[in-house]
Amino acid sequence: MFAADKRSKDYLTDLASDQVISDDYLDAGWYRPFSANGDEMPTSPPGQMHCGTINPIWLNGTLPTYDDGNVSRAACVQTDNDICEQFIDIEIRNCGGYFIYFLQKTPPNSSFCFGSGPVICPVGTSSETGFYPGCSSSYPTTRVSVAVQTELLEGSSLPIPGYDPTPSLLPVFRCKFDEEPNGTYIYDIYWYINEFKITSYINIPMKDINITLLKHTDWIDSYKMNMEVQCAIRMRYLANSVPGPLQYSAKFKAGIFPEKYEYTVIEGESITISFKSTVPVGCIASHKNLTAHCDQSFYVFQPKKNINVGSCSNNIAIKDIIFKAQFCGIKFGATDWQEEKKLEVYGFSDGLYNSGDRSTYIRLSTSAVSAFNEMWQNVQIPDIKVCL
Repeated sequence: MFAADKRSKDYLTDLASDQVISDDYLDAGWYRPFSANGDEMPTSPPGQMHCGTINPIWLNGTLPTYDDGNVSRAACVQTDNDICEQFIDIEIRNCGGYFIYFLQKTPPNSSFCFGSGPVICPVGTSSETGFYPGCSSSYPTTRVSVAVQTELLEGSSLPIPGYDPTPSLLPVFRCKFDEEPNGTYIYDIYWYINEFKITSYINIPMKDINITLLKHTDWIDSYKMNMEVQCAIRMRYLANSVPGPLQYSAKFKAGIFPEKYEYTVIEGESITISFKSTVPVGCIASHKNLTAHCDQSFYVFQPKKNINVGSCSNNIAIKDIIFKAQFCGIKFGATDWQEEKKLEVYGFSDGLYNSGDRSTYIRLSTSAVSAFNEMWQNVQIPDIKVCL
């Protein structure tokens, strides 16, 4: 026989008062633990400040088999002085599929450890890590709308003959949210690309929020455009105080995107493929006469027929499709990047009867980028299928 685990209710009482778990009140008896991190007592020291307590208690021995029956074991109290500063006698029984433990009260600020992972803060509490220790109910609960936005960041001014110096423009991502009226919160900002954490900014007051931008230098060596960017924020009352929960933006698709990825063109006729950019184009200066000439070119080619980027089939040697474009591609400028760009594709008429379906793929890529548009280097736009 054994008693039900009486600790759950008492633990919640401790948590509500922002205390660490301690089993110094525990009535001697048989207990069956239930834990999201596992139900077995660890057989190695978990480390101080683990298992939701200051001094965790672990099993200095092995767990019994089913045939062993009741066994006596020594449990160790781990402190900052020693991994086994004090022994506590316990009993264990293997019930086939789970264990029960005869436990007794412990020294203050110590608790029996079960499972192998950190103890998550219960609903209504939070901590720096989301786990024990330090779970508290004192943190901001304000909810705000969070979104990823793109913009041009003013950079250094470079000398350009014939023009007064004006700041350069660099595309960046901003985690946009509204501050509460009269709010004095401190913020943490987290950035993710394709669901992987890229960088973070911790304990930032609203007046310094402009330093939390995501720049291409944060990710250029690991990711390419046509990616998903996401940000999250959490709030604090004061710097280094307990933060609230993370609030995530929707995933922002950053790059150049066609209307669709499969088209059909009839011989002798044409189709139009429309492209949109979700990210602005940078420029060496912000003077309006100069931004009008800043653009980023995306060259179109057939990867199965043209090895080199910038080579396209504007000739009759490749009897497939023909592109009608000034330079075999499309351009997005610093002043018109939000406009839809169109690429006309013609089905080449070979005068022959084709019994089977013909199809090809076209690809857009960059062959050169400026220092202000490095994020577009080696952009990975999925191939577009064209059936004839």
